Amino acid sequence: MVFGESDGRSSPSEILDPRALVGLTVGVVSKIVDDEDGIAALQIGFVDGRFAVFTVWTDWTLRVEWRVDGEIPDYLWPSGDYRRVSLVLDIPECGLEIVSIAVEVDDSGAQIGVGVEFATWRMSLRSVGGELTLVTG
Repeated sequence: MVFGESDGRSSPSEILDPRALVGLTVGVVSKIVDDEDGIAALQIGFVDGRFAVFTVWTDWTLRVEWRVDGEIPDYLWPSGDYRRVSLVLDIPECGLEIVSIAVEVDDSGAQIGVGVEFATWRMSLRSVGGELTLVTG
């Protein structure tokens, strides 16, 4: 799949270039964890009601998609084994703007990492051995 392509699942989503998130205002950032607290995805909720989900896809690339709902994605199955955990961020009521995005690619040009920077906080997501890693600071 390429950026902007729909994946045809029942929960509408669209693959996106994470650099399109620069300038958008975030209301909430949550990890989606499995029943052993392993990170399966990161979900960013924007003040306009849209959501972006970052996850490692079946080819071990880091996939970023727009979602029209704040639900846990249906490819995380069974859904009862996953839950949302809010990241500790001091997000003001008016939201927090994403000021920059850095994309990391491997030797073949596949997206394997994304750095997200806010004015006072940053996070880095990366596919490592088919697992999602998250570093905040």
